[in-house]
Amino acid sequence: MSKHTFGKSDRLKSKQQIEQLFFDGNSFTEFPLKLVWRWAEANESSVLIALSVPKKKLSKAVHRNHMKRLLRESYRQQNQALKSMVSEKGKQLHIMLIFLDTQLWNFPDLDNKISVTLERLQKEL
Repeated sequence: MSKHTFGKSDRLKSKQQIEQLFFDGNSFTEFPLKLVWRWAEANESSVLIALSVPKKKLSKAVHRNHMKRLLRESYRQQNQALKSMVSEKGKQLHIMLIFLDTQLWNFPDLDNKISVTLERLQKEL
């Protein structure tokens, strides 16, 4: 059984890398998610992801944190196919996942949307 992890090494944290991602990255929207991605040159192949729930969409911090928690968990469970595909290419993939809705979503619906979004990303790569 494969180990589903989402640790510190899987997160996109560098301000410079995030700015570069928005500057020359590709994007698509699969409501309620917007995904921005780009290939980056690196020594090791991996997928780095950052998650965002804007204050403009969900004004209460407790709701933003809840949605980020659901996004992290859903991505953690479904990232294996994407990671194996990226490791075959030998590059590093940077992703920013942005939640766009003003309403809270339950986990099964959000999990389904993350699945659809990741499948679409794999087709575009």
